[in-house]
Amino acid sequence: TALHELQSQKKHGFVFLWGEDTCGQLGMRGLQGARSPTLLQGMVALNIKDVSCSQDMSAFVTDTGRVYVCGSGELGRLGLGH
Repeated sequence: TALHELQSQKKHGFVFLWGEDTCGQLGMRGLQGARSPTLLQGMVALNIKDVSCSQDMSAFVTDTGRVYVCGSGELGRLGLGH
């Protein structure tokens, strides 16, 4: 079971998230997590159309097809080559 939740409001491309952020999976730089739905400010201008999450990472897809990932890159799970 994922320890965090993501919700995309596709009409406007906003992402709201909440839960634990033990390895950066919420993309909230320096925060321990969020107890209630919180707008992910850094993604507002990107027009997010789809999200996916697991216990340790999250992926965001924009309307232009760009993919942004955050969280634990252990064992290459973020696909960043390290």
